[in-house]
Amino acid sequence: ELEYIPFSFPLVFIGTHFKAKKQFASSRINQAIAIRDYVENEYPKNTTIILAGDFNGEPDEPFYKILTDVNLISSYRHLMNNHEPPYTTWKFKSRESHNEKEESRTIDYIFYRSNRLNPIAYLDIPSKAAIGPNGLPCAIYPSDHLALQSIFLIHK
Repeated sequence: ELEYIPFSFPLVFIGTHFKAKKQFASSRINQAIAIRDYVENEYPKNTTIILAGDFNGEPDEPFYKILTDVNLISSYRHLMNNHEPPYTTWKFKSRESHNEKEESRTIDYIFYRSNRLNPIAYLDIPSKAAIGPNGLPCAIYPSDHLALQSIFLIHK
C-alpha cells in the first residue's frame, strides 16, 4: 500500500503473474477470483487500485471479465478506443522442428480502479518489423513480453 501524501489517499498496487498455457484457463479464473475477493474484502470500493502483470490469457477469456466486473479498467483499452494492444508477446514455438508455430497474443495488462486516476498516455507497442523477424526476445527487446506503461493524471 502506498499513500500519495499531497492528497492523502491510499494507492494499492498489485503485481501478478497468472498460470500460462491454454489448458490452464480455469487456473486463471481461480486466480482472478482470488484477486477480486482480496480487493473486495480488504479495501473499500473507493480505494485507488492498480493491478498489473502477465495474465497469460487473452481478453476473451473469463478471467478478464471477472476483473472488469469489479470496475477494474484496462488502461490500454481505455486509451485505445476500447481495444487492447494487438500483442504483448510474439514468439515462435518449435522453430527447430517442422512444426514451427507463430504465437502473437495480448496477455499482459495494466488495470486500474479509481475516480482519482485518469490514464492519459501509454507506451506504444513496437511493430513486428521493429522487433525483427525472429520475434521476442531479441537484442532490442530482451524479454518474451513487451513492456507496458501507463501515465495517469491524479485528481484531488
